Formats: sequence, C-alpha cells, structure tokens
Amino acid sequence: MRFTRGTLREGDAVLTARTTALGGGYYSVGFDGRTLAGRTYTLELHFRSEHRFAEPTVRDGRELLAVWFNPVRWAMPIGTSTIKLVLPLTLPPAVRQHEDITPAMVDRLGVVRDPENAASQQKYAYVYTDTPVGRRLTVFVQRTGLPSQGTHMVRVYLPRTSLAGLGAAPDDATDRPPEAERLVARGTATLVSQEYQLALNSALPSGARSRGLEATARLVLSEQGSRNFVPRPPLKSNLRAVGEQFLVRVAGEETMARDRSLEVVLRKPTAQGQSIEVNLTRWYEVPPRLPVRTERGMALVPIEFEGVPASYASGNEASAALTLRTGLPVLARRGQPLEVGPALGPGVEIPVVLVDPPREKLSVTAAPVDWRDSRFAGWSPADEFAGLGRDPPECVVSRPSTTATGPVRSSLLAPAGPLGHPVPVATSIRLFFEHLFTGSLTRRDVNRAIDLVRDLVFLVFLAFLFNAPLLLALFLTLGWPLLVAERIAGVRLCPEALRPGNGVSGFSSTRASVFGFSGLVVICQVLWLGVSGVLAVAARLLRLHPYLDLAFAAKVPPAYRSPEIVVTTFRKEGHVPRLEPVEAAMVMDRPIKAINLLVLGLAQKGAIRVLTRNPLQVEVLDRDKAGGAAERVFVDALSREGMLSPEGMRRVLGALTEAIGPKVWRADPEATVASCRKGSDDRWTALLALPREERPIYFNQHYGQLYLSDTCFQQIETAFDPIPAESPLDSPLSTLGATRSVQTLGGAVERVQELTQGVVESIEGGVITTVERIESFFAVDGNPPPAADGALSAAGAGGVDAKLVSLAVGYDACHSACHSACHSACHSACHSACHSACHDACACHSACHDACVSSCAGEF
Repeated sequence: MRFTRGTLREGDAVLTARTTALGGGYYSVGFDGRTLAGRTYTLELHFRSEHRFAEPTVRDGRELLAVWFNPVRWAMPIGTSTIKLVLPLTLPPAVRQHEDITPAMVDRLGVVRDPENAASQQKYAYVYTDTPVGRRLTVFVQRTGLPSQGTHMVRVYLPRTSLAGLGAAPDDATDRPPEAERLVARGTATLVSQEYQLALNSALPSGARSRGLEATARLVLSEQGSRNFVPRPPLKSNLRAVGEQFLVRVAGEETMARDRSLEVVLRKPTAQGQSIEVNLTRWYEVPPRLPVRTERGMALVPIEFEGVPASYASGNEASAALTLRTGLPVLARRGQPLEVGPALGPGVEIPVVLVDPPREKLSVTAAPVDWRDSRFAGWSPADEFAGLGRDPPECVVSRPSTTATGPVRSSLLAPAGPLGHPVPVATSIRLFFEHLFTGSLTRRDVNRAIDLVRDLVFLVFLAFLFNAPLLLALFLTLGWPLLVAERIAGVRLCPEALRPGNGVSGFSSTRASVFGFSGLVVICQVLWLGVSGVLAVAARLLRLHPYLDLAFAAKVPPAYRSPEIVVTTFRKEGHVPRLEPVEAAMVMDRPIKAINLLVLGLAQKGAIRVLTRNPLQVEVLDRDKAGGAAERVFVDALSREGMLSPEGMRRVLGALTEAIGPKVWRADPEATVASCRKGSDDRWTALLALPREERPIYFNQHYGQLYLSDTCFQQIETAFDPIPAESPLDSPLSTLGATRSVQTLGGAVERVQELTQGVVESIEGGVITTVERIESFFAVDGNPPPAADGALSAAGAGGVDAKLVSLAVGYDACHSACHSACHSACHSACHSACHSACHDACACHSACHDACVSSCAGEF
C-alpha cells in the first residue's frame, strides 16, 4: 500500500497531512500545527494498493470475482466506520434517486451479496455514485463502536466480465508474498499456563540506587493455526512502567524479529501443534502521587498488579501461579525461632499487608537471601526495621497453581521507605515518636529526623535573612483579607497581626522589618487570630440556646460605662445622583412643580390631554404609555371627570417619594439641590442667549430643567411675549406660560399662571401636605421627623405607608399663614383676586419675601 496525498481540514483551514512508514505495515500521520480539544477535524488520505482486491472464483457454476476491501486500521477506537465501495457497474438512466435501485435491478447486474459479510454490518444498502463515466452502483456499509485495531471488511461478488482486464498475477506491482507487509493470524492459540513473579524492593534499570517492582510474566500457548506475530501481554499496575524485556520462543527456539508497541513480529510463522512461550519482564517505579497509609507502625503505599485478561488467548483451563518476593525480611524479633522453608503460621508478622487475595488464601514462607545482592541496590533491612536478627530471611508469598477463571490479581500494602516513596512530614514525625516510645527506632527514623532538623534550621535562617520580603508577601496574601475582616468586624486585625510588638525596627527578634523573625511571628499571630475567630463563632452559636447562654453569662456584673450615642448615616459628601426633572423637583421641596412636570410628561408622551388649566382637568388617551410608577399612579388616581382628588394627590406624592429613594439614599442633600439649581440657571442662561424666535423651541425641549427655577414665571414673562389663557395646550410653553390678568385690591393688575393655579386649587381643599425638607430621605432609623409625624396625623393621613418618611406635611410658613387668614372669609367668592392680593399686600411680605421666595415662589 502506498499513500499518495493527505489533508487535514478544520472548517476552511486545510493542512497537509504526511504519512511516515513505521515498519510492519504501520504508518503515522503528521501535520503542521496542533489540534484543539472540542474541535472537529477531517483527515482525508489517498492511497494505492499494491495487491489486487478481486480474486476469480466460481460459485453455483457462475464465473465471478470475489471483491473485498479492508480499510485502514486505526490505533484508536472508531465511533462510526462507513465504507462506500463503488463498483464498475453502470446503472440505467431510470435511476434518479437511491430508492430507485431495486433488488431485481441489482440481480440483473450480476451482483451477489456475501450473506456472512452482510450480516456483520449494521447497515447494508445499495446506492449510486456519479462518476465521469456514468452513474455507478455502490455498496454502502456501516458499523459503529469499532475497537482499536479493529477491521471493517466489505465483501461482494461481481460477474467476471465487469473487470475484463484483470491480470492473472496475484500482485500487480510486486512479486513478494502478500503477507510480508501485514500481520496474519489464522486459527486460534490456546493459553495453557500463566506464571507471574513479582519482586518488590528490586533495583530498577535506571540505576541511581532506585528500587521498585519487577514483574515477570511467563505465558505458554498451544498453536492451533498459524500466525506471524504474538500480541504483547497487557499487564496492568497502578505503578509507572520504566522498562521491559520481551522474549518469545516457538517450539523451544527463540524467534523474534521486531518488538513493537502492541505485538512482537516473529521471524517465521508458527505451525499447528507448536508451543509458544511468551516471556515479559517489566520494571515499575512507585509514583509520588500514591496515598500513604499508616498501619502497624509503618508507612504503607498500595501496590496493585493484574495479569493478562481472558481475551488475550482462548482456553478456559489455563493454570495460573503467582509468586511475590517482598524483598523485605520476615518480622521475627531477635531470639524468636523461625524455620526457613515451611509455610509460616498466621502468628508470624510479615512486612506487607495482603489485601487481595487475603493471607489465608496464600502461602507465606521465609527464604534465605543475600541482602548484599545488587538487586537491593545497597539497601539493608536495618534501614527500615529494628530488632531483627542477623541476616533475616526474605518474606515470600505465593499462590498455588490453580485453574484461572479470570485475570490473576494481587493487591497489597508495602512499606513506602524501601520503594523510595516520599512520606509526609507529619507522618514521619508521628512514626518517629511512636518508634521512640516503643523502642523500635530505626535508622530511617533517625535519618528522617536529622533531615527534618537540618531543613528546619535552614528555613529559619532563610526566614531571618529574607524577613522583609516575607513580610511583604504576608501583607499581599493575608493583609487584604484581614483588612476586609476588620472592616466588617470593626476591630484592628491587620495592624495587630502585621505589626507584632507594637513597633518596627531594623533588627530585632520580634519587631524587625529587615532582618529578624517577625515574619514568623506574623504567621503565628494570624493562626491565633483564625483559631480565636472560629472559637468566637462557635461560642456565639452555642449561646443561641438559652440554657447554654446562662452558662456563658458572666458571674460578676459588668462595670458601669457612660452611654454613648453614635449617629450613623449613609450620606456621602459631595455625591450628586442623576435625577430626572420630576425627581429633582421633589428633592428641591417643590411637590407642585413635580406634579406639573408629571402632567406635562404624560401629555408629551400622548398618554393624556390637558382639557383645562384651572381647575386642572385631563383626558386619558392611552394608559399603556404611562411608564413610571408615579405616572401609573397618577392615571389610576384620576376621577371619572379627569380630575385629581386629595387622596389621589397623596398617592402620587408617595409614589414619587418611593421612586427617588433608591437614588438619593447616600446623596449629599445640599450639593444635590445646588446642582439642580445650577442646571436650571444654566438652561435659562442658554435660552436668553438665543434669538427671541428660537427660544420657544429650546423651551419646549428643556422645559423640565427650566421649570425648576424659582423665578421661572418671571423669566417666561421676560423672555417671551405674553401667552393668553385661551391659547391651545399644544406645547409645554403654552401650558406653563399661559396667563390671565387679575386686578389686586390695590388696583394693580397682575398676571397669574393658569396651570399652577389649577393644581393648587385642586388640592388645597383637602390636602395640606407637601414634602418636608429633603433631609428626611437620609434618615437611617426609618422614622419620619416629629414634625412630619404630627402633621400627618393632623391631616388625617393615617392610611399613608409609614415607610414614606419623605411624605411630610405642612405648607411652607408663608402659604400656611396666608391661607389660614384668608381662606374662610373670601375663598368661595374671590379666591383668584384674594390670592394675588394676599401675596402682594401681606403685612409681612416685604420682610420675609427674600427668605421665603425659594420655597414659596416655586409653589405659586
């Protein structure tokens, strides 16, 4: 077989794939770049076969060609294997779809299906393939779950006339035997016996006085057919293989040609009746990841081994034997009689713990051994065990030869020291003191203790020398968590831990910042803080039980301490939230302006239409366009005539208060109000700088901020021509700026804005509540100020949610005094005139106008 070209595709990316012959018919595929996990790649290989795939044959008197195809075998499992074998048979023009191919049509073309091969396929069908010479009949077969090295062959018979030019030679390109480049196995080889010998504490091929496990397997097979290779025995272990040797004998003669990863190729094929002996020796080292257990005063690691499975070769009557040479002495104390050779009883202690099979199913003997042998790489029993006699015998565990019903397994716990497996420091310290008190201190224990003390001294010296970097590293790793914890707990954890000794000097045992041991003191401090914190939490949880709380209660009454009042606030100096004009009006104590802006906003959206200014009456056009909570409350609170009742006014103000709460809970009230006023003044400055004909457009675009000015209406009279009261309500300017003339008691003529007058008139009959100072938004105890609480009671607003602490009470001082003095006498007959007259002729007007204008002018 010869590969001609190959590609690897991933999406639109195409890489060139190269095939390299590895020998024995195996190839590797290489390409530039690397594949990524989770991606899908398409490998396309083109090759030519040097052997013909059609053999002449006769079946039922018909001259046929046996056509077969066996695709490339992969060294990995295949999820789905699909083969499309295009045959040299042209289909009639009537075939336009795959379903048009009928069994009768296939029979007329002379195709004979191989029943056995067809039964081995999961899908078998006839389809067509368009080629340059016409539409050809194609055999479609498919299998799933193909194992590694699995074959997927398709075989079919064609009339010999379909390939008239087929040569008579067995090979078109070469005269070598067709089996020279591929592995061949005919018939079966029966497993007769299997023997395993495990040797612990054996020197590894890598040298360097390292020791591990040496496993030797000897398998004997009886040949019932013929083959030119022998599969490698799949031995298993939880250890890491570091080397091996392989030897095969056929009929007592060594016959190996090539040793490959999966099998061994023989020099010549075997013959029926011959005996095949497979010998494999493999060395394992103990990886450091194995867990360490302590049992019987020893640090032990698990060792597992498994022989060949039943699928390696046929035969259920194979005998199996297992021998374990522990490489460790029998633990018979000095003076204890011990006979070498016979099986040892259960009372004799052995150096390993047998798990599977257990000790009662195995034979344990003591065998003479020379501990100076190179197998042990200089190891001596005195290194690991104490109290043994001179030249103690080796412990050997064997399993008698029996008929195997499955893989031969061995599971045990072996001492970690002889195998070179690291033992945790805590385990070493515990075993040292255990052996010290029991009088069984070993050479390894002493060496470990010396190494531990040496390492400890070295670490202490390094801690002294690099105290400053150690302190910096501790601050970067432990300082930030301590800072967070002390902020939550309200204590000083970080300074107490990272500044031991309440001071810092260049050179000191506990306070040094350059050379010293303050870094080690910090570690102790942090550990102590952690333990104290856990104990404190545990004590607090225990005190949740009333009886345990009594047990924790102090016996001596606490000393008197003068009370302290701590006032907390969430206010952040200088913080100004982003507010909408309606929300800014509430923050500036302008509730009526907030209502007016709410009405104008709904009108701009098309949700309502203002019918009259005085009294305020609206028509709801589209409720769905009311977006915010306050807008929905306003629309729902309107009466059938489109007017807002006093109770509805309270609900709207409450909704506005709740809406701004999440925005201003940590704001600076003075800075927020100042920012709102500055924004309004800047808008008026920009408007007055425009030509007079452009001002209405600018006003209608920015009316929200312009209306927040305390001198808004005076500015409107100055910046615009007078807007009559009967003007259409088609813009915010005409709605806010429409005025009517009113003659005062003194004979003067004033102009009154209709929209503001209408809103005031609609609520003054039943609602005397406005929003108190905005500081109520920043109360942290959740209770309204006393003045607000009293005013709410006076207004009969007990149904209002107590959480609306910002819904305070009372008109401002000026309006309350004027209203109380004038309302009962002249409201019904001359409210409009009286209002202006009172505002102009109030006895204290000149004295308090400047002080009240910021809160009073905005309301009127």
